[in-house]
Amino acid sequence: MRMRAQKTMLAFTLFGALVSVSAYAKPRVEAAKPVAALSKPRLIIAISVDQFSTDLFRTYGPQFTGGFKRLMGGAVFANGFQAHAATETCPGHATILTGVHPARAGIVANNWFDMSIARTDKRVYCAEDESAPGSSSENYTVSPVHLIVPTLGDRIKRQGKGGRSIAISGKDRAAVMMGGKQPDEIWWWAGRGFASYKGREAPDSIKAVNERIDETLSNPINAPVLPSQCAALVHTLKLSEDKSVGGAPQGLDAGDAKGFRATTAFDQAALEIATGLVRDMKLGKGPAADILAIGLSATDYLGHSFGPGGPEMCGHLFALDAALGKFFTDLDSLDVPYMVALTADHGGLDIPEREPKVEGSARVNIDLLPAQLDQEVSADFGLPGFVLVADGPSGDYYVAHDIVGVSAEQIASALKKRALASGQVEAVYSRAEIEAEPKSSLPVDQWTKLQRIAASYDPKRSGDAYVVLKPRITPIHDVSGFVATHGSLWDYDRKVPILFWGAGVLSGVHDEAIDTVNIAPTLANLIGLAIPSEEVDGHCLSSVVDSEMCGGR
Repeated sequence: MRMRAQKTMLAFTLFGALVSVSAYAKPRVEAAKPVAALSKPRLIIAISVDQFSTDLFRTYGPQFTGGFKRLMGGAVFANGFQAHAATETCPGHATILTGVHPARAGIVANNWFDMSIARTDKRVYCAEDESAPGSSSENYTVSPVHLIVPTLGDRIKRQGKGGRSIAISGKDRAAVMMGGKQPDEIWWWAGRGFASYKGREAPDSIKAVNERIDETLSNPINAPVLPSQCAALVHTLKLSEDKSVGGAPQGLDAGDAKGFRATTAFDQAALEIATGLVRDMKLGKGPAADILAIGLSATDYLGHSFGPGGPEMCGHLFALDAALGKFFTDLDSLDVPYMVALTADHGGLDIPEREPKVEGSARVNIDLLPAQLDQEVSADFGLPGFVLVADGPSGDYYVAHDIVGVSAEQIASALKKRALASGQVEAVYSRAEIEAEPKSSLPVDQWTKLQRIAASYDPKRSGDAYVVLKPRITPIHDVSGFVATHGSLWDYDRKVPILFWGAGVLSGVHDEAIDTVNIAPTLANLIGLAIPSEEVDGHCLSSVVDSEMCGGR
């Protein structure tokens, strides 16, 4: 037992996992070197904090003392947006370094349906290659094949001047959508460690991280100690007979790799891998600018598992602030002129059971689950079923087009009637309505519901109808798994902070509404990489970099 305890503490010490008060204590952040004074960065670091909403940023931002605080000394946009309706991980990450909306990137959701593929499983995962033998939407071959536009890293590689592209994330789809088609290194969480495409050998630094993760997971993980700022949020909410959230922090059983994803240690692992690759590959010291994309995923797993409004998320964000502070301090020591762009792939909605309750908050009724709607609509036409399919109660619905005697339009019309009668649906839009919607020239915070949906619409991959739940309806009925989520076109899911800091960045706090598709053109102009304006939906932000770098904009 003593030997086992010693091993456990060794793993925690090496990893900086959440096992002691120090993990939540005020981070010691050394003063940043004057890297921001340099005119151009040699290393671009794009960080996505999964499910880090503007609501969370505004709530905790004034109290941060570590990495987030450093970034808040640069260009700050709290009024940032993922403009589109499908506010999920894959579409959101696909906007950050491509500069285009999901409709143009081809990434309309985490999953869509393709009735023409030969396999029995018609669901297609956004980061799979469904043509690979034996691939399914749950047991898939990771691939960037569905991303139909280049990322900033792809464009850097196309220059042929030696710039490198690296992506690391706790989710494969985040790494793929930010890393693009031809990254030099790409690594994602694969169940009990970080992996890459078949045939890629892990560098020694990644092997070391994986070994420490395996050692950590071989033993129970103690409960974290909440910082004082989070203590008032502790209030146990019983959601079902065997599901409670909001209570005192709990530890993890040995081998609980799924639970590990909802700890700050999970993000620390990604940051440690990033630091190792910067050091070992000498990123930022080559003949051209390099780009490093980092997806921090624990925030999303915490939000889904407990809701973003409780002590679990509070404690994690303060610990992540410390972890980012250490990451930046480590980068400072490598003497590389770098800059950071940080945002999120989407926001998130808290659980409806949290006090004080927000008017209109509720869980989706069982009669709005796709399987139930399919049964009811099928019965309307005297059919045995399987006329509708969807990945959830809201978003794209796919209608069978081969039903004898019943048209797809009739089925979609029956779906609309049933959905609206539930009292929890705001609107149902047809394919024709979405396709007819012109591109908006208004600021992103003024887009209509249809314009938001159109920004996620691809005629080859999107559905025949789009269901919009009313505001604050959580599209989860059964709380035995995840209890909270995102994915709507409402602003609590769309609004995300967008922060720029470092070499070449102009400091300032800005109220204007901007879109994540502005990030890639801004970064490209900062390093002198020309992107034709017609190839992106965003534009360079002259409030972030010198207007001459933005072509005078």
